[in-house]
Amino acid sequence: MMIATLSPASDNYEETLSTLRYADRAKRIVNHAVVNEDPNARIIRELREEVDMLRQMLNEAQVSCQDAVSTPTFSDGEIRSRR
Repeated sequence: MMIATLSPASDNYEETLSTLRYADRAKRIVNHAVVNEDPNARIIRELREEVDMLRQMLNEAQVSCQDAVSTPTFSDGEIRSRR
């Protein structure tokens, strides 16, 4: 925030005009925050995130395969013949 003080006196006309011009230029300034990160550190972080994601996908696939293998289905005739 910026406060520009002005004077109503005609003696300070040029200074008031200069202040208003400066305030107008200052309000048009736009800053964008950027995180300073080493490019190598960024690549390492992204690769670690990808490895974690792939490990999770692999674990989920192994669990679903184990569920399919560990729960065999039998028909009623097969169950009766096994007794």
